[in-house]
Amino acid sequence: MLERLSNEIETMTRTRASCLLSAVLAVAVLPASMGRADEGDLDSRMYHDPELPFSKIVWVYPENLLPLWLEALERPEADYQCRAALAIVLAHKEGIKGLEAAIDPLLAALARLDQTEKTSSNASSSQSEVGTGSSPKTLVRLALARALIELDTRQAAPQLFEQTQSGDRRLRDLIEPALARWEFRPAEPVWLERFGRSDTSAADLLLAIRGLAALREPQAGPPLRNLVHSEQASWPMRLEAARALSTIQTSGLEQDAHRLAESNIEDRESRREDRKRQLGLTASKGPSSILHLPSSISPRLTAAWLLRHHQSDEAIGLLEKLAGDSEPAVGVVALDRLLEIDSKLILPLIDSTLASPDAKVRSIGVETLFRNPTNERIHLLADKLGDEHPAVRVKARHRLQNLGSKAQFRDAVIKEASRILAGQQWQGLEQAAILLVELDHKPAAERLVELLKFERPEVLVTAGWGLRRLDVPETLPAALKHLREVTGLRESNAKSENPGKLPIDALDHQLSHLAQFMGQRRYQPAEGALRAFVPRTVSGPSIGQETRAGSIWALGMILETQPEPGLVQQLEQRLNDIPRMMDPGEDPRVRRMSAITLGRMKSKDSLKSLRKYYIPKPTLDPVSLSCGWAIMQNTGEPLVKPQTVEFQAGIFKNWLRPIPETKPKG
Repeated sequence: MLERLSNEIETMTRTRASCLLSAVLAVAVLPASMGRADEGDLDSRMYHDPELPFSKIVWVYPENLLPLWLEALERPEADYQCRAALAIVLAHKEGIKGLEAAIDPLLAALARLDQTEKTSSNASSSQSEVGTGSSPKTLVRLALARALIELDTRQAAPQLFEQTQSGDRRLRDLIEPALARWEFRPAEPVWLERFGRSDTSAADLLLAIRGLAALREPQAGPPLRNLVHSEQASWPMRLEAARALSTIQTSGLEQDAHRLAESNIEDRESRREDRKRQLGLTASKGPSSILHLPSSISPRLTAAWLLRHHQSDEAIGLLEKLAGDSEPAVGVVALDRLLEIDSKLILPLIDSTLASPDAKVRSIGVETLFRNPTNERIHLLADKLGDEHPAVRVKARHRLQNLGSKAQFRDAVIKEASRILAGQQWQGLEQAAILLVELDHKPAAERLVELLKFERPEVLVTAGWGLRRLDVPETLPAALKHLREVTGLRESNAKSENPGKLPIDALDHQLSHLAQFMGQRRYQPAEGALRAFVPRTVSGPSIGQETRAGSIWALGMILETQPEPGLVQQLEQRLNDIPRMMDPGEDPRVRRMSAITLGRMKSKDSLKSLRKYYIPKPTLDPVSLSCGWAIMQNTGEPLVKPQTVEFQAGIFKNWLRPIPETKPKG
């Protein structure tokens, strides 16, 4: 039991020095993906017309949880105390209210633990890497501290600070970041002392650096500066010292930054010449200059971090040089600072920034163009609609949409977006289409018709969505023709001996948008084609449930107040096709749209079926709500008002059951 608890607590509290140091040089770059545009961008009208009154989900928990945990904290067994404290941590993460009542019992449990230890032996105050075992008391300390920190118990800072003096590395790793966050001043002397001790571990020194940075302690300036320039310290540690120093001292570090940047160049050239001599190569320029040896970026990155909060002319000049660094990690830090000072400072570097191999650097370039708009820069910004990284191209679209909403830039934005839409790069086509649709540029509809057959799913779905949103009636015949062609193609393709791979899911969503387009326009010529999707099985393979749902919704719009008997019968069959043995039943989306269409057609004969699936109380079931809405269209009966639906949360296992009292013998 205790061994398992040790693993649990170690997982929740461990912050190893090696992980901390290696993370310092990491540059945050979002992973690229090949997915379609955000689903929030490509909305589907049928799910919002009508807007159903869905109830709110509320998670409920057993009322006796906290009393049970507090009872466990009072027990002498270490495993009970550990599990109770960790349960409180999980409960707080899940949003359970009223856990403040656990603070005093947690503090009391920690005090009892300290008292029992004092009576047995004196606790070690060494800061060396000792006391890292998994004894029961150690595990309880970790669990109690974890719970108090999770509850943001700032009044517990003195008591928690005492725990860090026990010599257990894990307690320091867990507690000291919280003390720094709470700006606990009494920890300052301990953190400062670590700079002068030869036995201070890298992990403890790193905690001290970050703690003093959070306190913005001026006394830490000299030792941090010494550490930045120390050749004995590792570069990750020197970099962390530079970050802390830049927070504490926001001016006067220009010479230190110059020293680092220049020494890096000298060291690099010296290493290169030494390496050439080792390989028997001449040091002169010529064919031997093709030798490119790896060089460390750490000094330049440290220089950039030293100036992270500076804004003198000298600092700006050096930041401008570092912003053009070939290493993105260096450029990002410098560019971020220049962007904060004045985005115009980046304009001389805009070409190299936009051409950087790093997405974060290009994103800063996009932001710079947005803050300094001209017709030429809008052209450059539109080029980034085709950026290979989704975050960058989506950001470019959002910034262009913002500019396009302003009268003085609207024409320029539309012109440049139309240029991208006329191209062939799928990333640009997707983003330009969304942009022009959001700006309600009707002439883009003609190009969207052409893009219905584009080979990339991202583009063909966006084209169908865009035609529905632009709502240009002249494109309806082309939309209907495309729907019929794709349906026939799907059927013939499936029957061929060597069927080709069609993007079935993408086509399903595209045709659903086109069907909804025809519905919202009450396009009568489409009725026959749309009816083909009502039966559960169509001649040939089904194109997809989204298309069927969209087609049924569209039929309701086209035949509004016209309860056509044949269609009514089919829709009731769809609604009544519920799961049975060995039969999954109809797709819920189809059942939902069938009910809505029955309501739109004012099919009073369908009331029996509609009432069968309507639950007249707050619910999350869209089929039930759709039936209720359809009943309201036919009879005027109001829909049930949305309230809250309670769900029993089952995340906590009741492993803290009260132990039954043992009956006395005899």
